[in-house]
Amino acid sequence: MGVATALFQVWQNSNLDLLNQFPILLKLKSNDPLIGLVMSALNSIEKEQILLLSILAFSLCILRWIEGIGIWLNRAWAELLAIVSGCLYIPFEAYEILKNYSVVLMLILTLNCLVVIYLGWVLIQKMKAS
Repeated sequence: MGVATALFQVWQNSNLDLLNQFPILLKLKSNDPLIGLVMSALNSIEKEQILLLSILAFSLCILRWIEGIGIWLNRAWAELLAIVSGCLYIPFEAYEILKNYSVVLMLILTLNCLVVIYLGWVLIQKMKAS
């Protein structure tokens, strides 16, 4: 919710100097390629993209709240929603591995797949029991 709110506030601001919105990046004097990537992305982003990112972040927040409440109430639809939402990340994670292979990305994909498989197994066991 915080990311969505921050992005929406940046979108409302007519001044799109995003580097000044994140002063910590200006203080970092690192050769870290991730910081360079973030800084170049902030320099090249357009106002419409910020609004889209804000809407997507807010939608994901709402989805996670609904999913969390449903799981807390022990609803099968929420467990299915958790499986589907976990599966949504897999193609993007696989694409990133194909683009830039790293052990960390491979571990993230593996962990996500294991979580989805476990959630599916739990849901199947619950359906068999009832």
